[in-house]
Amino acid sequence: MQHLSTPLFVPECYADTALMRTLLRENSANQARLRAGFVNHQHGIGNVGNLMASQWQPGTARRVLGLVDLDRKFDQQPYLSAFTQVLGGSRVRGAAQHVLLQHPQRPSQVLLALNPVFETWLATRATEIGTTLAAYGIPAEANAFKSYSRAEDKNPDSGLRRLLDAIAVAYHPAYRALAEFVAQVMDLTRPLP
Repeated sequence: MQHLSTPLFVPECYADTALMRTLLRENSANQARLRAGFVNHQHGIGNVGNLMASQWQPGTARRVLGLVDLDRKFDQQPYLSAFTQVLGGSRVRGAAQHVLLQHPQRPSQVLLALNPVFETWLATRATEIGTTLAAYGIPAEANAFKSYSRAEDKNPDSGLRRLLDAIAVAYHPAYRALAEFVAQVMDLTRPLP
C-alpha cells in the first residue's frame, strides 16, 4: 500500500480550526507546509465524515485526522460512528475528556473527538490556567461563541487564537495530550517531504 506523504487535517468548525492551527504550531518544522492548505475546514460534522470517506482510495493510505465535538450529532454520522476508540476518555457525551478514534479498516484515518464540546473545553482550560473567556473578549453563550469564532476565523490576533496560544504556552495537560497525539499519529516529529 502506498502511503501519501501529505497529511490532511479536517476540523469541523471555525473554533476547531483555530485549535488545530494551534496544535500544529507546535511542529515548527512543518509550519510552512501545513499553512499551504493541509487544514481543510469543514462546515459540520457530516461534512467531516464525507470528506474523510472521500479521501480513502484502495492502494493508498493518506493520513487524515478529523477534529470534531463528541455531541449528539456524532452517532448520527454513519462513517464516523464506525470509528473505534483507541485511546483517551469515553464516547459518553460530557465525560470530560477527549477520545481518540480510528477507522477499523482504514488505520491511516483517525478522529479526535473533543468531549465535552469545544466551547466547554475552552472555558474549562481558561479557568484552569487562571483566566476567563471574557478576559479575551470571547462570549460564553454558545450561539454568540459560534458567531464570534466565525468572524474571527482568519484573524491570528483574535481573542480565541490568543487564548489558545496561552493554553499552549502553559502546556496544560489537556492541551499537551492533544498536541502529542496529533504529532504522533500524523508523524509530525520530522519535516514533511
